[in-house]
This record gives sequence, C-alpha cells and structure tokens, in this order.
Amino acid sequence: MPPKEKKEKRFLQMPEYPGGKKALREFISSQLRYPQDALEQNIQGTVAVAYEVNDEGGIENIRVVKGLFPSCDEEAVRLVGLLRLVWLLFWGLVVGWVVVFL
Repeated sequence: MPPKEKKEKRFLQMPEYPGGKKALREFISSQLRYPQDALEQNIQGTVAVAYEVNDEGGIENIRVVKGLFPSCDEEAVRLVGLLRLVWLLFWGLVVGWVVVFL
C-alpha cells in the first residue's frame, strides 16, 4: 500500500501594518489628536475597537467594544479608520482588534 500523500495545510494569515508593530505604534503616535475635553477632565485609559479588514487591506465596520469617554472613543475610531493593512496571504475577511491608549 503506497504511503498517503500529505495535503498542504493552508491557514489564514493575519494582516499586518506595513513595517510591523513598531511602525503601527509610530503611526498612532503621529496621528493621535487627544480630545480637548478629555484633556481638560484628565481622562486617560484605553479604548478597545473591533474592525474587519477587507481583501485590499482597508478597514471596515469599525465599532467600539469597550469605550472610555465619548470623544476618546470617536478618536480611536478615527485612528483605526486611517489604517491600511497588508496581507501576507489572503483567504477571507478577518476581524481584528486594536486597543488605543489615550
């Protein structure tokens, strides 16, 4: 009996920001506009944002999963909306999470 052929395993590759995590942190730092009302009230913390990445690396269906303060939530959504990700390999829609520290 001939040995069974092994099938190639194909796993979904997560998209990544061009330049990796360090470049993503630099992008967020350079683009972040801290809301004035949050500054005045000394609001600090994190906003968890969920999103979907389309096959062109665009971000869609952005939503706040865990908010902090209305204007901080809006800024986190704005920042995530500016992202463009690159696919290592693409085999479908990916849901991602970003935590923005404000």
